[in-house]
Amino acid sequence: MADRKVIALDVSAPLTVPPDQVQCDHGTSFVEAREKLDAVTQEYEILLTSQLESQREHYEMQIARLIHQHTQRPSHADAMSQSRLSQLEQRLAAQQTVHQAEVQRIAAEREAERRESAAERSRLEAAAAKALKRAAEDARLLEEEKAMSQQLSANQDALNKQIEKLSAAVTDLQEQVRDLTFFITTQNTIQTS
Repeated sequence: MADRKVIALDVSAPLTVPPDQVQCDHGTSFVEAREKLDAVTQEYEILLTSQLESQREHYEMQIARLIHQHTQRPSHADAMSQSRLSQLEQRLAAQQTVHQAEVQRIAAEREAERRESAAERSRLEAAAAKALKRAAEDARLLEEEKAMSQQLSANQDALNKQIEKLSAAVTDLQEQVRDLTFFITTQNTIQTS
């Protein structure tokens, strides 16, 4: 039976990129970036699980081989085989413990990210609702200002027409006063002569 190569994984390496280093393209939203991050995390979980499963199978095969050899060897090799078997079982137990701890840590991180994402979504939805309300209020005020502007323009036109009429009337009255003054002056001149 050929020995399998065990792939060493660095379980202390961080699994996620800090949020301040996540850069979104102009076309991607925070949710899309979060979904991509979740997909990468899930892919890492699958890879880690498969590697740990491979290691478990490898150690189980070594244990089975040692058990088989133990049954085939004379009793003087029993102590050595038993020691090797015990070591392999301890290593397998340690690997399973590490695997379970890693899976729990990843699950906790994903849950924290989900909660953070939900909180961010709620905050963004509240901000969007506030912005929509403000936009609706601004649109209403704009319509009111347009209506007032049109009313003021109409009032200005009406006042300009009245001013023109009054100006014509004043001009007419000034001419009448001038004519009347001329008439009175002429009449006084005639009476004094």
